[in-house]
Amino acid sequence: MNNFLNVFILIGLIMGLGVASCSNSSSSSDGDTDGDTDGDTDGDTDGDTDGDTDGDTDGDTDGDTDGDTDGDTDGDTDGDTDGDTDTAAWTVPPTGQDKCYNNDEEMACTDFPCYPEEVSDGGLDGGPDSGFGGYVDFCGQDFQYPPNPQTFTVTTVGSDNLIEDSTTGLMWQQTVVKDKLWDEAIAYCEELNYGGHTDWRLPTVVELALLMKLDGSEPSIDSTAFPSTPKERFWSSTLSAKSGISRWLVDFSPGQILDISGSSFKQAVRCVRHNKLTLGAFTAKIISSDRVVNDQAVGLMWQGCLAGQSGDECASGTAVERNWKDAMAYCESLSWAGFADWRLPNRNELMTIIKYTQIDPCIDEIAFPKTIANNGLWSSTTSITDNVNYSINEAWFVRMSNGTAFGADKDKFSYHTRCVRN
Repeated sequence: MNNFLNVFILIGLIMGLGVASCSNSSSSSDGDTDGDTDGDTDGDTDGDTDGDTDGDTDGDTDGDTDGDTDGDTDGDTDGDTDGDTDTAAWTVPPTGQDKCYNNDEEMACTDFPCYPEEVSDGGLDGGPDSGFGGYVDFCGQDFQYPPNPQTFTVTTVGSDNLIEDSTTGLMWQQTVVKDKLWDEAIAYCEELNYGGHTDWRLPTVVELALLMKLDGSEPSIDSTAFPSTPKERFWSSTLSAKSGISRWLVDFSPGQILDISGSSFKQAVRCVRHNKLTLGAFTAKIISSDRVVNDQAVGLMWQGCLAGQSGDECASGTAVERNWKDAMAYCESLSWAGFADWRLPNRNELMTIIKYTQIDPCIDEIAFPKTIANNGLWSSTTSITDNVNYSINEAWFVRMSNGTAFGADKDKFSYHTRCVRN
């Protein structure tokens, strides 16, 4: 009897397990315990184990495998496929130029495109022949490209006015002190207590030069934000690579950028605060056999070789010199690395690739190989000013031997060309 009872109990237990098994299998049929039907253990229905529903294993929901959410496979978050993040640290401010000019006078700004006719002209227009003809003279200059908007915000603290630049994020002292030796200028800014701040410093040459307004104003600066600025030279903190004691300064009368040797000169001073602007965040790459250089500091792409050069290291061909009009024509017609929206850089943009602590040439030679020192680079900016030494017939260029910026006759002088795009 006891044996029969034991057998009966054992059968009951087996049947009970069977009922429980049938109850579990009624909620899924995949053989796991997560309650779905995809055969994995993560609780979703996409067949992987990462806990999302996009069918890959990277833990995001964009359908690729790189671990970000931008829909490409390069591992960054900018939505392109070049493997970098293309996020500018600051934007290049406008030069302030608000008109167009030919070689002799002000002119009406031309309409785009600069090469409206898609016919070969054999180079008869004086510009490069790349399958286009009918170049519209002087098309592609500074004012024709919408600048980054720049606003100066004035904040008053006590009796001090603080000026903040929307493009660079820098904060400036509105007032100016004059007649300081360079060492005195450094000490003055470091010891300055102005507007409730004590972290002032002497600006770099690039920071100071980007304040200039190149529309013919005298002095060359926004007079609303910076009233009572003298038409004088201002010290920068940047040392020159020239032999001896040499420092960079900016002249707010004609707008020159130049260096000066000796320790006995006295100049004006305006201090700045916040971190120094990042420069030279260059990444070079070869696209369709053409060298380009991305500057992640300001979000610009540069032609990696001088016009006329080619090859991975720009070792093929010969750099070509052009007058100002032909330099603009070249960039407007350029097809390089698969892009056709190149242009001649304005003076502010050109300054961002100059290495002011290096000479012969004053540029990063790893990023920009085969740059020729004993020449210059044109900008698209006319050197219009009230100063008698500068006039509409001149445009700004930068000497590649040392980085100084001057005006040169647009038609009589020829310099090298390096194009840029956004």
